[in-house]
Amino acid sequence: MLPDFELDTGIPGMNLFIDLGIRNFTGACGYVHALPYGRNTSRNVFTEVLSEQKGTCSTKHGLLASIAEMHGMEEIHLMVGIFLMSGKTHPKVAPVLEHYGLKVIPEAHAYLRYHDKRYDFTTTKLDISAIEPFIVREQRCEPGQLADWKPMIHRHYLESWLKRQDLAYTIDELWEIREACIRALS
Repeated sequence: MLPDFELDTGIPGMNLFIDLGIRNFTGACGYVHALPYGRNTSRNVFTEVLSEQKGTCSTKHGLLASIAEMHGMEEIHLMVGIFLMSGKTHPKVAPVLEHYGLKVIPEAHAYLRYHDKRYDFTTTKLDISAIEPFIVREQRCEPGQLADWKPMIHRHYLESWLKRQDLAYTIDELWEIREACIRALS
């Protein structure tokens, strides 16, 4: 279980949670978890999760990791994992993958890690255990570097995966297939 701590009202941005009646980290995690999945206007402004009332794995976990970091909770880590997304992990993408003749496609996912346990607050419909067996790479990331770093690492992994699979797609075509999968999930 993630550690709980009171939100410090002296830290910039914490008033956004306090104004919602949220006074601790557990409450912040629960609130963010309940918000719908959706891309925010900016990938760099994590507080848009609150103002826009939605977020992606990156913006939601970037926000929560920032809160933990600002409160000195250094053992809560923001992680980016690459997993092999399929109809088994996400049934809604099965028709998209089948259309392009693929069984899986590497997808990057952000989440929190505390000691040896992963925590996913992206959506209440997905439990991290659904993708854990399919994680092929995992790396710690700082909240401030997430917006630029995650897509770069993801694209790099896709390029190397594409070469190993000897598929007839370009990296741009594969990225568009991945985008079609994300649209199928929305």
